[in-house]
Amino acid sequence: MKNGFHRTTTSVRRSSMALIVIALTIVVAGCNFPGNEATQALTQSADVTSFTPAVEQAISTETTARKVLLLENEVSTDPGTIELRDEVVNLAYQSDLELESITALQDDMLDGGGSLVFIFEDDPGVGDFASGHPEIQFVTIGVPGVAASGNISVLDRNDLRSDRQAFVAGYIAAMIAEDWRTGVVSLGSGAKSEAIETGFINGARYFCGLCRPAFPPFYEYPQSFHMDTSGQGWESLAAFIQENRLAVIYLAPVDVFQSIGPEEIQLPAVVIGDGPRPDVVPESQWAATIRYSAIESLRSVWSDLLDGKGGWVIRWELQIVDVNRDLLTEGKERAARDLLVDLEGGFIGTGVELPSE
Repeated sequence: MKNGFHRTTTSVRRSSMALIVIALTIVVAGCNFPGNEATQALTQSADVTSFTPAVEQAISTETTARKVLLLENEVSTDPGTIELRDEVVNLAYQSDLELESITALQDDMLDGGGSLVFIFEDDPGVGDFASGHPEIQFVTIGVPGVAASGNISVLDRNDLRSDRQAFVAGYIAAMIAEDWRTGVVSLGSGAKSEAIETGFINGARYFCGLCRPAFPPFYEYPQSFHMDTSGQGWESLAAFIQENRLAVIYLAPVDVFQSIGPEEIQLPAVVIGDGPRPDVVPESQWAATIRYSAIESLRSVWSDLLDGKGGWVIRWELQIVDVNRDLLTEGKERAARDLLVDLEGGFIGTGVELPSE
């Protein structure tokens, strides 16, 4: 009986071990079952799915090419405006922006990447365009009736005071002229011509007071001379300079003199102008240019315009350039620049009341 029980127990143990071995074999084999491959494939699919949003996000953040539009029907002959336009072109290239000149403004031109629109013409309805395209920055140059607001910035021509230019020119002329012998030569008649004459005379007298010469001839200075718009009177001008012993004269507007002045004319005096030196004046006789420029003002807001920040009032700034150091020393130029700051700050008046003020 005892031996029979022992055999039975041994048989049970062997059966149990066999079952354990078979179970382990099934578990190990399960690692290669098709179901596991599906699990791996699902895992790989999950990895791809998790990467897809990053790809979509990269594509969605791409932007179209930004550009600058220049609206102008005719190229301006004003030196300040020409200089400003050239600077817009330079800044556009430096900022890697496309540049396009147009003669009319339409809504479809503002779609697809437009950044800045510079308007050198009469108002094309900039208010409506600006409200319809808030992502675009508009800059008007000398367009009357447009105020800076929102995405509209303006460069107003009311800052271009020819009497202030003449005032600074008169001050410099009195500083460098022997015995205060100065004069202003203006073209034509009218309010602008009168403003130039008054501004120059008051500027000279601001420096030299009564401007009485110490040696003969004892003429009254400063003096003034008018020329008509046809250019008649160049010979008379040369004679006027000689007869009145003028040492320094101011030519304004000098670009008109450039177009009408004969090449053979000789002006026996040092010359100051409100624009670039005309060909009829040798470099040795050119003392300085008193002109307006908006270059620095534009540069100061360019980055803001590109960032979508508008509503700027861009100012014209009066400058003394093209200085002949043999005629205008550093000390005298520094004094003239101090005067310029006081003049534009409203601390000094030219004696001229313009209708625009």
